[in-house]
This record gives sequence, structure tokens and C-alpha cells, in this order.
Amino acid sequence: MTIDDIARETGYHRTTVSKVLSGDKRCYASAKTRDLILATAKNLNFVPNYFARSLQKKCSHSIGVAGRLDLTGVTGPTLKAIVDGLLDKNYMPLFFDASQPEGEALAFQELRGRGVDGIILNSVGHENELAEIIPTKIPMVFIRSFELDAWPCVIEERFHAFIRGVQWLAERGHRKIAFIGVENSKVLCEERHRYNTHRLKIEGYREAMRRLGCLDEKLQLECGPLPGDARRFVAARGELFRKITAVFAANDRLAVEVMSGLSDLGLRVPEDCSVIGFDDTDFARAVKPCLASFNPRRAEVGAKAVEMVLRLVEGIKVKSAIVEPELVERESAGICRRT
Repeated sequence: MTIDDIARETGYHRTTVSKVLSGDKRCYASAKTRDLILATAKNLNFVPNYFARSLQKKCSHSIGVAGRLDLTGVTGPTLKAIVDGLLDKNYMPLFFDASQPEGEALAFQELRGRGVDGIILNSVGHENELAEIIPTKIPMVFIRSFELDAWPCVIEERFHAFIRGVQWLAERGHRKIAFIGVENSKVLCEERHRYNTHRLKIEGYREAMRRLGCLDEKLQLECGPLPGDARRFVAARGELFRKITAVFAANDRLAVEVMSGLSDLGLRVPEDCSVIGFDDTDFARAVKPCLASFNPRRAEVGAKAVEMVLRLVEGIKVKSAIVEPELVERESAGICRRT
């Protein structure tokens, strides 16, 4: 079915039908006329020809979304917010997984070739490297943990969040505060991990402990990456963990495993040791005691990225925005009860 078929069925000119179906704000058709045209289009199973529309209007009403696309993991809320936000504004998201080698360069090439009006990129790349591959004259918004000088970003803050977490514990009397993560030494030593979110978490923790005068390299703990490694790590170090009064984990899974390892040692949470996680996933509410955790507000990150890229598409300049994680206080962390 075409616009001409709808015009013939309704008795209105094809121009009026076209403007109503495209949501053209310059169309002054009455509500009754709009309802009739839209109902007729639905009854006739009319499908718009977006390719023809994009040629006519010189815009595709599509936005490319590229990066490490993990729909089931912690990035799921961000991607869902992006999809919902774009569809609400009648834009179609086109996804590209840029996790493979040279993935970002390939993403720009493929998405630009498909005529997208703008791109949202979840990136950890260095600014100099990005400058060599980013196409010019295309609206671009980055989601990352560190600001760029040349492009607007939605910044997922991590450094100051870990400072605040340590300060929160310190205000409750804790000084023997440990950090536990995976591949700590690797992300700290290699320059290519400069903008890695995990590195920023470690540096935030270290800075806060330094301010307290309590920085101890022995409390910067590194466990294996496999499920169960953190629990076994804790259970095998009873002497150390009987001296620690709080653990700040890089993510919720590690935090839950730490709680299990402490239980294996006969230590109680939070009476003997407080535990805080990061991501505020379902893990946090599923365990007992419920896990205190930082909520990174990922849905807000996605919504902000959509708002910014669509403003750029309209020719409006935007500034970078910072989304601060929020600590959700629960039973696993509280006042230090041990000297």
C-alpha cells in the first residue's frame, strides 16, 4: 500500500496524507482528519518507505549506537534507555558491536555508510586515536568515564564515587578498608588502560585512603576473574580479613563473593566487616544481608546521550554532562564495631 492508496480511501490529497503520516508540524489538518488518515493507514497495513523519505528530507531518522554491546549485562539499562529515547522521538537505533579489533573505526565506516544522522559511541579510546578515525561533520556523543576536549560526552563518573565510598566508611569509624578487584596491577601499569573505569575506581580508592593517612598496599587486593575466585581468595586469607573492617569491591559480584568468603571464615557482615559493591545489580537485593552498592544511574546515562545527540542533529551545541553514581545504603555496611 502507498500514500496514494490512503489518499484515495480517505478523499484527502496525497500531500495532506504524507504530512500527517510523517508528523510534519507544518500540517494544519484537524484532529478528525488526522485520526481518519492514521486509522486508514493502519487498516491498510501501510508501511512507510523510510529510504525514500530519507532521500527527500536528507535525513535518515536513524542514530548509530556503537561500543561494547552487552544487552544482558550491566550496560543493559543504558542501551534500553537509548532505544526507548530514540523510538520516542521517532528515530531508529542502528547497533554496531565495536568490541573487536579496530571496531570503533569500522563502526564509524559502516554507520556513516548507512546514512545515520548521528552516532552514540561507548568508548574507552584515547583522544588522539579517536581523532584519526572519527568522521567529520557528523553529530557525535561519547559515553565514557573521562572527558574529551573535542567532543561532547556523557561521563560515567567513577573516580570521585570511590572517594565518596571510602569517606562514607571512614565517617563510620572504618580505617582498615580494603579494595578488591580483578587485574588491578594490569590496568594500573599499562597506558592503554588510562581511561579504564576499573583503573579510575582503584585510583579513587587510593586517593581517599591517602587523604585518610591509611593507604596500605596490602589492602589493595587482586583476585582471579572466574566466578568463585573472590570467595576462595577471602576464605584462604583469614588472618588478613580478621584485621580488615570494611571491603569496597569493584562490582557487586565480587562483593557478594566476599560476603560468602567472610561467612566461611566465621565473620559476620556487617558486625565484623562491612561490604560495599558497585553497579547496584539484582545481586545487591538478592543476598542476605542486602548489599550496599553504588547505583551508576545507567538509564540516565542513556537518556542523556539521546538528548544530546538529537540536539546536535538539530544544529544545537551541547556541553558534556557528568552522571554521578549514588550510594544505596543497605544492611551490609555500617558503623565499625571493631578496633
